[in-house]
Amino acid sequence: VYDTETNKICWRSQRRRKHYSPEVRKMIYDKADGRCALCGRKITLSDMTIDHIVPLNRNGENSVNNLQCACYACNQFKSNILPEDFMERITAIFMYQMEKKYSGKIRWKIIHKLLGSIMAKARATKEKHIETKPE
Repeated sequence: VYDTETNKICWRSQRRRKHYSPEVRKMIYDKADGRCALCGRKITLSDMTIDHIVPLNRNGENSVNNLQCACYACNQFKSNILPEDFMERITAIFMYQMEKKYSGKIRWKIIHKLLGSIMAKARATKEKHIETKPE
């Protein structure tokens, strides 16, 4: 339900998650080469969780094209955020932890500057892509 006065969604029906067959789970696992799509760690088929790339509550589909192999920890951490927001969150955590640990070291200062430059270019490219995207 959309509130036209506040321009916000005030109620959304809960979409039910599908239960995927062992064959579909195996296909997703094989497509990922047995690795978590988020952290790259090798996982067993029995430890694999299925992650919706675009979360259901963000209008993601329950189709196989919107599913990826994930370890439990990454799937829980990603929760219901979009892939690009997940990457920004991971990057912010990494930068904070590295800064906390190596803030006085010259190597970190150099790496920090390089990473900052790379991330700024990535953000600019993303923003440019959004601006040129047809609506």
